[in-house]
Amino acid sequence: FDHVSIFLLIAGTYTPVFAYGLQGAWQVTMLSVVWGLAGAGMVLKLFFMNIPRWISTLIYVALGWIAVVPFFKLIQNLPAGAILFMFLGGIAYTIGAVIFGTKKFDFFPGKFGFHEVWHMFVSAGSALHFVMIAFFVATV
Repeated sequence: FDHVSIFLLIAGTYTPVFAYGLQGAWQVTMLSVVWGLAGAGMVLKLFFMNIPRWISTLIYVALGWIAVVPFFKLIQNLPAGAILFMFLGGIAYTIGAVIFGTKKFDFFPGKFGFHEVWHMFVSAGSALHFVMIAFFVATV
């Protein structure tokens, strides 16, 4: 069930970004899309747990970069620091996802392998997105 939570994390992170960074139809549409896709992803992970790792990883990354759709609206309404930390967090998550999806960097299998490296990048991405929300988005 921990992979279901990834969808909650993505949608939960985008909620304040879209709530404060977008208005009107853009806001309603993007919040609906991100939560709708997150819900679909959760159902997928709950009922089709054996789908290939690369498919799950691709879905996480695609949903994680959904902010490129309203990017030009976001840069008009959010501080530059928010955009910077959103981008840096996205890069960290994406690097982690590639490592997770390909099983590369398996330094000491069973002790410190690709899964642990992935967690390091996820932790970095989470910290960067926390800074984005706490210090830039919540102050708008």
